[in-house]
Amino acid sequence: MQRTILAVALAGVCAPASAAMVINAEEFYQRAIKVKKRGPLALLSMKEVKLLVNEVKIAGAKVKETRLAAERAGKKGRYCPPPETKRMGHEEYVAGIGAIPQAERKKIDLIEATTRMLAVKFPCRRGSENAE
Repeated sequence: MQRTILAVALAGVCAPASAAMVINAEEFYQRAIKVKKRGPLALLSMKEVKLLVNEVKIAGAKVKETRLAAERAGKKGRYCPPPETKRMGHEEYVAGIGAIPQAERKKIDLIEATTRMLAVKFPCRRGSENAE
């Protein structure tokens, strides 16, 4: 019994960062709004800001990795960004997550929320090689 508990604990510690659980979309949104409401005082919440930024980086990397893997396999991606895309600002990102209905945000993680947001921002056109 103790060995099983130790093995499970070590698996969690030894798991790569990319395998870590990603935050729920609603939890992320509520935390981001809370920080945003602090205005300039948000600088006093740098630990929380860094945690949220890290969640976005993990989700963004996974979303991009999934799209590129689908394209390499000759499949269609869920979104089709132009070749030269600027990074999305935090205001636009949080607004994009907020555009997903709360009931849906509660059911999905930040990876799925980011994918949905990018599918709206960069829809695949019919006839393009990545069109759905």
